[in-house]
This record gives sequence, C-alpha cells and structure tokens, in this order.
Amino acid sequence: MDGYEFLPHTADIKIKAWGSTLERAFEKAAEAFTDTTVDINTVTPKKKDELTVYGDDLEELLYNFIEELIVRLDSEGKVYSRFKTNIDKEDGRYVLHAEMWGEDLDLNKHEPKIHVKAMTYHEMRIDKEDGRYVIEYVLDI
Repeated sequence: MDGYEFLPHTADIKIKAWGSTLERAFEKAAEAFTDTTVDINTVTPKKKDELTVYGDDLEELLYNFIEELIVRLDSEGKVYSRFKTNIDKEDGRYVLHAEMWGEDLDLNKHEPKIHVKAMTYHEMRIDKEDGRYVIEYVLDI
C-alpha cells in the first residue's frame, strides 16, 4: 500500500512517503507536500499541469521536484492533489515528467496550514525496503 506520514522533527516538517514503485513514492511525497500546506482533501483535481525536472541523482531529482511545487504555490498560487510521474534516465541524468491535477489556491476554500520556505537535503533518503520504495525528506518552515 502506498502512502505517507509526518515524522517528528524538532523545528521543521519531516515526511516519510512510500510506494510500490519509485514513481508512486515520488507521487506520495508530492501529496504530502500539498497536505503540509493545505488540507489536500479540499483540493479539487480539475486543472492539469505538467512539469519536467532533472537531477544527477535521485535526491537531487526529489529536491528539484518538491522545490518546483513550492515555487508554483508561492508564485502562481497553484495547489495539486493528484500526481502521475514517470522517471527515466537521459544522458546519464535522471528526469522526472509529472502530470499534476489541482486548482488555484483559494483562501476561502483552502485554509493554509504551514508556510513552507524551502526544500532541504537535510535527513533526505531514498531507499528500497521490503519491496517498496521509501522516501524521507525535510521541509524548511
């Protein structure tokens, strides 16, 4: 079963996400980001957006993916509740193509929870455990 949970952390938000595939784990990591900022259950997946990010390793790929979600929230006012990702390698680098469904942030509908300042590499890990992929990362708040 794929999912995510929030782990104890002294000052920031630590997230653990898992999936049956690497892509599903990345999708759950993205859902957890949204659920950190607003109640994900209030986000209607009515508009589709796409993005592509690159990374020299999986950690950089995750960093760039979540950072792009932060930028879209802060600069464009976009929140997403559903994600479909594909991860490949091109020219020795990882590439993530994502389709994301959501809507414009509406403060009457999407009550803000926590303002995320940035993605971090602090305590980040991406592993395969017991036949599933597990991601842990920390958001600076």
